[in-house]
Parts: sequence; structure tokens; C-alpha cells
Amino acid sequence: MDIEVVQDAIIKNGSVIETNVGKDVLKGLGSGGVRVKAESIEILGVFDSDAEVIAPTTIQSSVAKDSMGGPSGNIELEARSILLKDFGSLETLTEGIGDAGNILLKANNNIDMVFGSVFSGSINATGNAGNIELLSTNGNILASSTIILSQATATDGNAGSIAVKAPRGDILLGDASEVSNLTFRGGTLQGIQIESNNLTLSDNSIIAGNNFSTVTPGNISISLPGHLSLSGDSHIETVARGSARAADLTITANNISLTDASFLSTESRSSGNGGQLSIVTETLQLTSGGQIRSPSTIGIDPVRGTPVVPSGAGGTVNIHALGNSTSTVMIDGAGSGIFTNTVGTGTAGNTYIAAQTLTVQNGGTISAATSGISSSATGGAITVNANQVNLMNGGLITAASTGMGAGGSIVINSTNSLSSNAGVISTTASQATGGSIAITASQMVNLTNGATISASSTGPGNAGNIFINAGQQLNMQKGSITTEAAQAAGGNIDIRAVDIVNLQGSAVSTSVLGGTGSGGNITIDPNTVLLQNSQILANAVQGNGGNISITTNLLLPDATSLIKASSEFGQNGTIMIQSPISPASGKIIPLSQRPLTAATLLSQRCAVFAASGEMSSFTVAGRDRLPIEPGTWLASPTMFNPITPSFLTLEYSGHDDSIGDSPILALRQIAPAGFLSQAFAPDPSVECG
Repeated sequence: MDIEVVQDAIIKNGSVIETNVGKDVLKGLGSGGVRVKAESIEILGVFDSDAEVIAPTTIQSSVAKDSMGGPSGNIELEARSILLKDFGSLETLTEGIGDAGNILLKANNNIDMVFGSVFSGSINATGNAGNIELLSTNGNILASSTIILSQATATDGNAGSIAVKAPRGDILLGDASEVSNLTFRGGTLQGIQIESNNLTLSDNSIIAGNNFSTVTPGNISISLPGHLSLSGDSHIETVARGSARAADLTITANNISLTDASFLSTESRSSGNGGQLSIVTETLQLTSGGQIRSPSTIGIDPVRGTPVVPSGAGGTVNIHALGNSTSTVMIDGAGSGIFTNTVGTGTAGNTYIAAQTLTVQNGGTISAATSGISSSATGGAITVNANQVNLMNGGLITAASTGMGAGGSIVINSTNSLSSNAGVISTTASQATGGSIAITASQMVNLTNGATISASSTGPGNAGNIFINAGQQLNMQKGSITTEAAQAAGGNIDIRAVDIVNLQGSAVSTSVLGGTGSGGNITIDPNTVLLQNSQILANAVQGNGGNISITTNLLLPDATSLIKASSEFGQNGTIMIQSPISPASGKIIPLSQRPLTAATLLSQRCAVFAASGEMSSFTVAGRDRLPIEPGTWLASPTMFNPITPSFLTLEYSGHDDSIGDSPILALRQIAPAGFLSQAFAPDPSVECG
């Protein structure tokens, strides 16, 4: 059915335009579909929320139930602008062996949908759902309380693909709008493609691919030269709800902002693994509960309605923000973060971040933790490559295990520095081995105000190891680096720096709090080690103390610092300090807080003069009177005329040439030791009356 209108086409008030492939149609015979071309097209239903009146206006093309006929026809709308409003809808459907038709909306300017519906489905059929495409060549695509859906339900048919494109405009989904596809049983989930300048999702809006099938799904691809913004609990997700993995989600945008509990996700809620979530951007901001995640989470059986403990692994998150020197990844606020956790029997997912600057602050989190019920549910891996890494005010990076599996690993590589102000980097484990932590910085690592790097174990497993290459220097002020274990062995700590390891009110510890486990070993290897009210400990209770090795040119601990490798009931560990310069006692004795009293010293001086008549003094001569160092040249070839006491005569030796009244001295004629004390001794009667 072709409808061509010179001006505007308005279909309203519950009208229906329909083409069907009936039950009695000959095998393979299909429908011609519906094509409408006009200056503008409006499909207007009737919706009165106060009177509770709903009368959809529909264009439909379908294949009847049990029909042996061919595919339903396509629905195509082409105009300068298109409007679907108040339950205006487009629908292609199959309940037979023929495929549902495709749906195309093409406008030169805007496509607006308010309480609209674009649907293609395969229900209890062997035919496939149709594809859906919305294209605005020069305008925007705006959807409010609108559903764009392709699905295959209770069938082996495929769900169709969805493409929404506004190459010169924006796409805005608001008021719980949805762009999604899903498939059950054996059908294939096709992909979703979004292209526009900017994409905004607000107020519980969704872009989703749900795969209940056993077949690998199509992916979601979003390409934006501008901005991606999600707010108000909106999300873009792919979900594995069957044995096949979740689809991948790939996003390219100049800026990405997720806030108000909005999220991006490629997760597993079944035996299928989570998908890969890849982001390429200049700036990524996760605030007010905004999240990026690829976890395994508890699902719901679609038939029984009972919880499903996932056996699939979490997916992988890849974030690339290296476009220029200002490219950043910012995670700000409690609930905000990147999560690849696992709760079932599968492993946690992995996270890879490459950015100029990574900042995690105010309770923001990067987590690849596990609370799984099996030893196979291990924590995931977190890898960060950045120029600058900042953790502030409770910022957390963790691959901890609170379940049966081992903790995951954390690797941070910084081409400049890592700075943690009250931040936490942790791989704690409760029932298994703790994970490892490796940090490399080209310039420095700073830990302040309670900042912690920890690879601990609260159960029978050993604590993990910690390796830190701090580049030029490691500075710790009220910070800690620990591999504490409650029952098993403490992990090892290896700290390297070119210049200095400076601990102020801080601790480096591989201690064991109980059990027979031995303390871990500690290795520190910089040019200088400074300890102020700090501790380096490798203690144990029943097991042996760990070993401490410090190789440095200069070790300076103050009187309140402690280096100890002891055991309460086992053998003490060894402490090996290789340093050509260190206090003989191992400690720096602080100077007295009570200064000497000048009046007392002067009175003692006068008493000596009166008793013996022998006189001496310490005279501060300027730079023009003494060489800077003994045995070196004078700073000036001339010497000011001294004030000579009446009882002392000075003779100059060397050249007797003079310039004016100032004699010239031979530079080597420097007074021998004792000259000043003898020659400038004051008259005993002066200041001692």
C-alpha cells in the first residue's frame, strides 16, 4: 500500500492502517506493506490521562498466527518531519513462518515521539522480527515516554536490529523512553547502532540488549563526536540471561558524563559471561552514583520467576582517555565507580584504564571484587596506565575477596606520580589468598592523611604481595603499606626509589596477628631512608618473624622510630641494614629543647678573666677576613683595617706596596690557628667591671 501526499499527512483519532498476511494465504505469498510519503507526517492517537481514555492510532503490517504465507510488508515513512504522539504507533509482527517487516522513519528535519511506539516482533513463531531504522538527515530525534523495540518472544526467530541516526543533530531520550531488543530461546539478538552529534538519556531512559538465547548476540555501538550524558537512573546495557555471553558495548564520544545512579553495563545474570565494554573518550565523569560496570549479578528466571545465581564471569571494561594532555577519568562520590564484581561462581571481570589523569575521590570506587560462593569466583584484575593518578578523601581501588575465591590483582603505572590523600588501594581476602599490588611511578608516590596500600588476609589464606617502584621518591605522612595476615603468612613488600624513602608518622608492615604464619619480608632500596615516628615491622606471633633488608647510602631514624622483625613464640626475623652512613645506635638523638643562657656564659667568662688574667674570645670575622674554608683563598685580596686594641700591634708581612692607606696582603699570609683568639682578645676590664 503506497500513500503519497503532496502536503501534510495526518492520521489520528484511533485510526488504523493495516496490511496482513492471513492464515489462508498461499505459502510464500507476502504483504506489500505500507509506504507513506508527505511534506510532514503526524500519527496522533487519543490520550487523556484524566479521563483515562486511550485510543492508539496505528500503522500495522503482520503475519497471522499459523500462517504459511511469506513476510509481512515493510512500513516506511518519509517526510520533512515526522511526529508520533499520544500512542501513535508503527508495528510489524509475525506469528507464523514469515518474517515481520522492517520499519523505516526518514526525515530531513526532526523526528518527534511523545508517548509513541515503534515495534517489530516475532511471537510464538519461526519467523524473525524486523529491523527498525530512524534517520534524521539534518535534524534531531526526540523521544519522550516512547518505546522502540524489536523482540523475539517464545520463538526460535531472531530479534531485529535497531539503528537510530541523526548525523547532524542530537538524540534525546527522556521520560522513561526505551530503545531495546531481546530474544528468547534459540534466536539471535541483532545489534543496536546509535549515531548523532550528542546523545542524552534522562529520567529512567534505556538502551538495552537482553539475550536469553544460546546464540552469541549482536553488539551495541554508539558513535558521537560530541557528548554522551546519562542522568536520572538511565542506563545503556547488554545482559547475558542465557548460556550465551552478553553483547559488547562500544562507545566513542568526546565527553561522557554519568550521574544520578545512571550506568553503562555489560553484565551476566546467568551462565553466560559478561560482555566487553569499551570506551574511547577525552573526558569521562562518574558522579552522584554514576557507574560503569561489567559484573555477574543475581538474575531472575523468566519462566519460574525465581532467583538465578550466575555462573558466568564478569565482563571486561576498557577505558581509553588519552586524546590530549587534559584527558581525564574522574570518579567522584559514594556509589560512583567502575565495577566488575562477581557474586556467583564465575570470576570477577577485569578493568583496564588508560588516561592522562585518573582521579578517584570522595568515596568513588574502582572494584573487581568477589563475594562468590565458590573458590572459582576469584577477584578480577585492575590495570591503570596514566600520567597522573590521584586518590583523595576515601577514594578506593579494590580487588578484594569476601567470598571463597582469592583476591584479584591491582597494577598501577604512572608516568608522573601517584598521590593518595586518605585513599585506599586494597586486595583483602577472607577465605583465600589475598591478591597482589604493583605500583610503578616515574617521579614519586605520595601517601598522606591515612592513605593505605594493603594486601591483607583475614582468614586462612596468605596475604598478597606489594611491589612499589616510586621513581625518585616515596613520601609517607600518616600513611601505611601493609600485608597483614590474621592466621596465615604475611605477604612481602618490596619498595624501591632512586632518591629517598621518607616516612613520617607512617608504617610499613608485613606482620601476622595470630596463627603459625610467618611475617612477610620487607625490602627497601633507595639512596636515603628517613624515619620520623615511623615503623618498619615484620612481626609474627607463633610463626617466625619476617626479614627486613634496607640498602641505602644513608639511614636516619629518629628516637621514636622502630625497625623490628620479632616473633612472640617463634624465631625472630633478621634485620639487614647495608648503609655506609647510619647512627651507631640506629637512632638520631633529638637536640635539647632548652637553649643555653647567654648571661650565665658571660658571667663565667668574666670570672675566668679575673682569676687568671688569661684572656680568650671567639670573634666573628666577615667573609673578607677569613677564607670560606680552611686552606682556601681569601674571598677578597684586601682586608679592612682592623680596630687594634691599645696593647696590641699588628704587623703585615709580604708585599709592602700599598694603595692609598690600605695595604696589600699576600694571599697565603693567613693567620695561623689561635691568631684570632690571641690577637683580638679584649681587655679584661672590658665588660667585666
